[in-house]
Amino acid sequence: MPRPTTVDAMAGSAEISTGGVCASIRITTDSFGHDMIYG
Repeated sequence: MPRPTTVDAMAGSAEISTGGVCASIRITTDSFGHDMIYG
C-alpha cells in the first residue's frame, strides 16, 4: 500500500472535519428532493 502524500493527508483531514456537515447537507438535500418528487 503506498503511503499517502501530504496533499492526500490534508484532504483526508479536511474531509473528516467537514464530513458531518457534508452528510447533514446531503441528507437535507435528499429529503427535499424526495418531497418534490413524491409530493
